[in-house]
Amino acid sequence: MPVRAYVNHSRWVADCVRLYCGGAELLRPGQSVVWCSNCTLVAPVEWPGDPQAIWDELMTRPVPQTRNWYPRDHEVAVRHGIPHGQTVADLREEAAAHAHELMPGGAPAGLEGGTSWRGLLR
Repeated sequence: MPVRAYVNHSRWVADCVRLYCGGAELLRPGQSVVWCSNCTLVAPVEWPGDPQAIWDELMTRPVPQTRNWYPRDHEVAVRHGIPHGQTVADLREEAAAHAHELMPGGAPAGLEGGTSWRGLLR
């Protein structure tokens, strides 16, 4: 059974498919096989049709934690009610819809004190 590549916080990742394992591995773009460092399962990697276009669009976002993409019906995305199966156009639209929430430099707009979290400590 193949593992499914997805983007989590600016990194390509795949979850192990072995029952009860719970392992996840970082992937290199185009990697065809993954070895689970937790349970030692070796599995093929299923990539989206155009991973580079997805990556390029996500990299336009200034905050690494907002760079996420899941394939359609990915178990984690479905369980947590987050978007999955997004096209590059969907990602672009999502970023535009949230652009007003960020200041130049990527800090949340409601954060006083510029791009530092120190503004929260006042």
